[in-house]
Amino acid sequence: MMKKKLMSILLALSMVMGLSVPVFAAESESEHIYLKPVQVAENIWEYRDENGNWVATLEMLPEAEAETVLQEYAITAAGPWSISWAIPRQGSKYDSHKVFSSNFTWTIYTSIRQTNNNESYLGYYMYDLDRYSWFETPSTSTTGFSRRLTIGASSDFSLAIQNAGNSSTTYSGKYNTSPL
Repeated sequence: MMKKKLMSILLALSMVMGLSVPVFAAESESEHIYLKPVQVAENIWEYRDENGNWVATLEMLPEAEAETVLQEYAITAAGPWSISWAIPRQGSKYDSHKVFSSNFTWTIYTSIRQTNNNESYLGYYMYDLDRYSWFETPSTSTTGFSRRLTIGASSDFSLAIQNAGNSSTTYSGKYNTSPL
């Protein structure tokens, strides 16, 4: 924020003084990593980092089962956390609910719908690394996320969604979080 103000002041001064001073506004962009799935059982995929270390396990749930599990799971978990996000085309968003982690393994149940069939990714945002990690969709279904995620996180993170489509998409639903 301070950098933008300084750049604006320099630009204004150069215009007033008639100087031709090049001014560049640099924006930092978060890193995006796409984790590839390896199917380990019916409707279950594992994700590993570039060194082969386990990062997460994803289980696809039928939508009706996801709603039931979410309600039953709410007794022992934090949440449910609700989302209602309009994400522009090619945009990403992470939730304001921060999962505080210090080398814990977390289970997250999601029941999230989307308004169109834009390709979308579910993932998480890691604050200390300014990085999104996206679970490459292991199916062709793009109608929402009814899933159970088990994430091994070494730092604080938030649930995230990426709209990889060419039009705005609204995502709505709930999720719960709980350490294992």
